[in-house]
Amino acid sequence: MVHRLYHFDIKTLANYGDTILFEMVREIFNTFQGRKTFYVAGSSNLRDTVDRRLVDKINESYDAVVIGGGGLFLADTNPNDRSGWQWDCSMELLDRIEKPLIVFAVGNNRFPGQPEFGDRFREHVNRVVEKSIFFGLRNMGSVRTIREYLRPDLREKVVWQPCPTTLISKLCPDLYEAALEPAKRLSIQTYLSKRHTDAGFDRDSIYDGLVRALTTIQGRGWRVESFANARGDRAFSAHARAKGLELPVTAHFDKRHIFNPLRAFAKLPLAVGMRGHAQMIPFGLGVPIVSLFNHDKLRYFLEDIGAPELLVDVREPGFEDALVDRAEHVFANFASIRAHFAAKQEEMFALTMRNLAAISKALGGDGAGAGVKPYSVFERKLAQSLWLATYDKEQQAAAQQAAASRGDVIGRELQNVDAPAAKE
Repeated sequence: MVHRLYHFDIKTLANYGDTILFEMVREIFNTFQGRKTFYVAGSSNLRDTVDRRLVDKINESYDAVVIGGGGLFLADTNPNDRSGWQWDCSMELLDRIEKPLIVFAVGNNRFPGQPEFGDRFREHVNRVVEKSIFFGLRNMGSVRTIREYLRPDLREKVVWQPCPTTLISKLCPDLYEAALEPAKRLSIQTYLSKRHTDAGFDRDSIYDGLVRALTTIQGRGWRVESFANARGDRAFSAHARAKGLELPVTAHFDKRHIFNPLRAFAKLPLAVGMRGHAQMIPFGLGVPIVSLFNHDKLRYFLEDIGAPELLVDVREPGFEDALVDRAEHVFANFASIRAHFAAKQEEMFALTMRNLAAISKALGGDGAGAGVKPYSVFERKLAQSLWLATYDKEQQAAAQQAAASRGDVIGRELQNVDAPAAKE
């Protein structure tokens, strides 16, 4: 029996991590157990407000609901008082969903210095866990911190489910560079937002330190580049240019060929990053990484893969020396790091297969079997075409809704204009 799944996701070209991660979630479900177990048959943006019509559609036509992955536990992205996190589903409609929930590879994305989640979140997440046949978070740090919001009887339902982007070489084996050689070449992604500066990260000082570190690295014979998973990532290259350091930039956002950036990642001897998916995507392709701390999720991931030494804390004095040392360490230990990453990926893949088998069993399947049957190159093109068609439809609907809202505002304003007095 193939279980029909409805997927609450985010289709965007603005941040490449979000572009590819939800597609990898669909692929790992669709390809599990020789493609005989799951089929993601429908999807919609999890940030859109869930309405009664959608709930009725799910109850009538699907076997289960997948939510995730991504750093969805965050209160100020898509703020709402219905759930307290990014999935905009009221308690009333949550209770009306008759099909079991599958929370898959979601992360606690609360930034340093941000307040704790409120009472609405606590109420909502407890109800989601109650209704879930599987509640898997993308790192053990998220498992620990989200359990704190749950009733004691629910805490053990929260388990580790790595993001499928960490398994890309299993899902897209033709993109994996088995013969990747060590080379003194790195690409760096950096981004410090207002959230970070509010938490005490000194952006200009940190960027200055990175420029000094990269200049030193260049002086040691390295080729240094930059990559941007989102528009804001380009700010550092502009800062570096103003300080006299030119960095070629490869932009991965706003690309309609959504799988192509994976080819660029796969060829990197070293990826240095400040975003979660700037470390998870390279790891998933067997590429050595160094992570620049600006969020706990970076540290959580390195702890999960047994490589905490690859973290550089940009808040620490002299962090630029640490970055130079880590780069040289990767070059000197390239083969052993690749082997370590491959072994950890095998462990994470095996865990994912056990989790998917448990989900299948909970839905009435036999829970047997493992492995995936990856898409062919042609099937990936079909998946991309479907992704783009859905994305374009969602963008058009959002534009129409925005236009209608502007029309409502204009209409209300016209109604408030004093009408001329009637003639006697």
